[in-house]
Amino acid sequence: MNSRNTISTIKTASIEQIHFLFVWLMFFGMPWSNAFFRIGLYGFIILFPLSGKWDLKFASILNSKIFLSSAALSLLALASLFYTIAPFNLAWIDASRYLKLLTIGALIFILDNDNKRLNLLFAFCAGTAILMLPTLLDGTGIAKLLHLPLQQFENQSYITNESDNSLQNLVYWRNQIAHGFFVSILCFTSLSYAVKLKRYRFSLILLAIACTIDIVFFIHGRMALLSLILALLLFAFFKIKSPKIYTIAIAGILGLAMLSYASIDIVKYRVDSVFSETQNYYQKNDSSSSAGHRLHYWKISFKLFSESKILGAGAGAFRHTLESTKDPFLNENHAHTHNEYITILSQYGIIGFTIFISMLIIAFNSTRKIQTNTEKHCYQAILAIFCLNCLSDSMLYNQDEGWTLVFVLALIAAATRNQADKKLT
Repeated sequence: MNSRNTISTIKTASIEQIHFLFVWLMFFGMPWSNAFFRIGLYGFIILFPLSGKWDLKFASILNSKIFLSSAALSLLALASLFYTIAPFNLAWIDASRYLKLLTIGALIFILDNDNKRLNLLFAFCAGTAILMLPTLLDGTGIAKLLHLPLQQFENQSYITNESDNSLQNLVYWRNQIAHGFFVSILCFTSLSYAVKLKRYRFSLILLAIACTIDIVFFIHGRMALLSLILALLLFAFFKIKSPKIYTIAIAGILGLAMLSYASIDIVKYRVDSVFSETQNYYQKNDSSSSAGHRLHYWKISFKLFSESKILGAGAGAFRHTLESTKDPFLNENHAHTHNEYITILSQYGIIGFTIFISMLIIAFNSTRKIQTNTEKHCYQAILAIFCLNCLSDSMLYNQDEGWTLVFVLALIAAATRNQADKKLT
């Protein structure tokens, strides 16, 4: 019997190690590699039923307010299939985008110690560094100097400098929205761990500087600039205890932002374009620009909301409206409003919006229970950057950014669960 128990224990341990490896691959691949992410995801899903311990799984899942709130949003999206104004094929595409929230429960069970969470956070950062590397090599001219064949990895939104240097977008693997989102998170995480890990401080500070250069000079993402500023402000807020030094730091960050606007043409162009595009929309009814698209879509979504305030118009309603009205931007294949708050409000109503906001608030409040400050601050910063980016894109709806929220919610839920377990032992 003892030998059988030993063999069973070894098998269980092996499955757990392989299972964690797949999760690691998901975290590492998400910022830059669809292949690595999918291999990790499929392996994670296949192995989860084989890992046993169902009593512990259900206990950890049902005791997590983060999971329950996220599951409620997923179930509402599914329930909307029965009342949506959209045909089933469009509705299912939308509803399925929110089902990834259900994996939070499984991830909580996998992330059963501090080292695993730290390992996965670093895997995510390593993947983001790989995402950023070709942009830096391209933008600094090193790729051309070394004759590196980077062109095969260019994203569809890749744009080299125009003659007036007003626009460049040297993005690889991901578009500028996801790129800026990931790199801003990497910047904050690098600075935070530079304070904690003195041995690697110089390297981490250099990495944070590289993140700043990447966003400021080499990509066109406008929300990326705000995300970078938010990352720096949050770092100052979390790490500087002296009110006097904190005030000086905030003034310095804002001063650098204004100096960049005044002296760097590509920064000025990105900022000014937001105002000019918005002005053109309201004064000339020009919705052909990026900001014009969003304002046009928001107007459609608010109309949907006004017609069904409590439950919304249902999954797929936005895309169905574009098709039924033969919207001028129909052929651009946009399926969401480019604002997560408005997307949820229009399709899942006040109930869906309340669930979504409650999920975020529960997550923020849960981070306060995490005793390790650096880990806690990283999770809080990721949530804050995510919420900011939700203003200009449907972040949870999107795959890359949405899975980032899933991961950070799982990390927070696992961290608070592990701490609760320690107090009981």
